[in-house]
Amino acid sequence: MFPYFFLIGFPILLSVFPYHDDRKVFNKKFPLLVFFLILIVLLSLRNVSCGTDLMNYRFKFNHPRSINLLSLFDFSITEPGFLLFTAIVKKTTNSFQFYLFLCALLSLVPVMVLYLKESNHSLLTIALFVGLAPFSMYFSGLRQAVAMGFGAICYFCCKDKKPVSFLILVFIAFLFHQSAVILLFMYPLMHLRITKKWLPLVIAAFAVCFVFRNQIFGFALHFSDKYESRYVVSETGSYTFLLLLLLLTIYSFVMLRDSEFDFFGLRNILVFALILQSFALSNSVAMRLNYYYLIFIPLLIPKVIDAARTELRQFARISSAVFICFFFFWFFREAYTGADILQVFPYVPFWQHFVVY
Repeated sequence: MFPYFFLIGFPILLSVFPYHDDRKVFNKKFPLLVFFLILIVLLSLRNVSCGTDLMNYRFKFNHPRSINLLSLFDFSITEPGFLLFTAIVKKTTNSFQFYLFLCALLSLVPVMVLYLKESNHSLLTIALFVGLAPFSMYFSGLRQAVAMGFGAICYFCCKDKKPVSFLILVFIAFLFHQSAVILLFMYPLMHLRITKKWLPLVIAAFAVCFVFRNQIFGFALHFSDKYESRYVVSETGSYTFLLLLLLLTIYSFVMLRDSEFDFFGLRNILVFALILQSFALSNSVAMRLNYYYLIFIPLLIPKVIDAARTELRQFARISSAVFICFFFFWFFREAYTGADILQVFPYVPFWQHFVVY
């Protein structure tokens, strides 16, 4: 478990030192940069036993399908973008470890750039990322992790109102993982102004989705033969995570004034993530769809704290410290006592072949 303690502990140590904001690298965001660089190294050097799907990915890497650029537009092929990417890396390097390194770059560099540009609270962002964002997915689900990287870039297209670029990026993400189609909701979400006046409608929508989640999501699965054949509607027990998202949603509405238009897009994404999570109680597919939006919560909460109403500024500072402590604790609690479905704990480097659990 030492690599994970180092991943968290070293940025915490770095945050103790004073920094000057006028420096390009060694500023207050330096701990956040170091965190992602360490995580990229960990992802690049892990053993195939660290991540439940890596054995399958290694087999597919060693036996790539014959594919070309025209195949990207052949919708009878599932996720041809990832197949083409795999075939190119196999042919040019024949190194599965380098393949993992490239996947780590595509998955995390866009998220890292997003956080470095948009967040002013390094430790809080790190804590929320390891506690709320799909941390384990980066170790196991290569295809979706890369698609999530493109999803992070989509944020800039939405913010800058570039719908064509946005649609192109969503299509590229879709070529890596079909679930990326859920990103199409991001553009309207970023530009809706859901104020406190909308709260009754938001509460009603959440209540309907929560009560009728089995029926609604069961109906939605009929539109995808791939997922309908592989997943059934059943209770998954994700109530604690749903409660966390609900509390964060309430927090974001209470702390911000309706005049803070700049933060509506990210808050809308949180509301959408909350509604998606209600379906995750019935089906793991909904949880995977939610991964694309959960990566934006570590961006929203620091902004909410910075823009908190004047009378709540002291509470905002206190809540920031509480969030940091809680989500770091939550991460290690799950590491030691959680189900570890994706088998990412403890960390195993590629040179270690025999693991004792």
